[in-house]
Parts: sequence; C-alpha cells; structure tokens
Amino acid sequence: MLLFFSATFAAKSKSVMIQRIQTVYLTVASLLGILALLNPVAIYLKGSEAVVLTPFSHTAEEVVDFAGAWPIGVLWVFCIAVLVATIFQFKNRPLQLKITMSFTILLIALGAMEFWIAMQLGAALGEGYNANYNWTIFLPFISAVLTFLARLAIKKDEDLVRSVDRLR
Repeated sequence: MLLFFSATFAAKSKSVMIQRIQTVYLTVASLLGILALLNPVAIYLKGSEAVVLTPFSHTAEEVVDFAGAWPIGVLWVFCIAVLVATIFQFKNRPLQLKITMSFTILLIALGAMEFWIAMQLGAALGEGYNANYNWTIFLPFISAVLTFLARLAIKKDEDLVRSVDRLR
C-alpha cells in the first residue's frame, strides 16, 4: 500500500525523492509512534484490580498520588510531528541529517523515560502489584533504530550528490 502510494505520488509530482528508503524508515517510525500512543505502556495487577499506564495518563488516581505520564504522550506527539515533517524536507538533506540524529537520541531518551515512569508508578503502588509491561514500551527503541537507518540512507544520498558535484 505504501509503495503504491509513493509510486502514485511520484508519478503525479515532479519530486522523485519522496519515495526513497529513508521515507519508508521515517514513515514506519511515525506509525510506531502512533501505535505507542494508542496502547498502554504497562498494566499493574493486584488480584482483580488493575492499574493501566498509558502515554497520557494512568488509572491510579484513587490508589496513589502519582504525577502522571503526560510527558510520554507529549514527547511522542512531538516526535511524530517532526518525523513526518522531516520526510518532506527531502530537498534539504543536511537539515534532515541533523534532525534524524537529534531524534535518534531523543527517541532513546523517550524509551528510557517510559521505563523510568513505569518503574516509578510501580514503586508508588507498593507491594502486591505485578507489573506487566506491554510490547509498546519497546517502540521508542525500534523507532530510534529506524530513524538511525534513515539517517544512514540520507547520508548515502548526500555523499552521492557531493561526489557527482565534484566530477563536474
């Protein structure tokens, strides 16, 4: 579906760079971010009682006073928006290189922050709660790898353009 869309888009526009492999990497990283926003990070079980930690909130208000998980959601929204905007900066490869490197580091920090907030909520809940971390807790790290792969592809394109400029 994505290949059909990019081929159709490339056929209708004069820009062919939008269908490069880095576009696929950045699109998949953005889609993983959307998945992370829609699914819980962790679920804490104690008997029949469950506390759910999502990127924007948690259900532990009545159990414990916990600051919340809103920084996770805000950072994910910011990362998704910038990664999508980076796709359309294909004419400015040096800027793309800077953004992808910065966001690789930011996504790793986001993953660490998700683990930290999940651990803090588990500690605030106390004994008796079993933490079940959802698969979405690993999505920032997968997105960071995809963003790094996009950076490598952008660097390869930039090196190719520079080598052609030297030949002239």
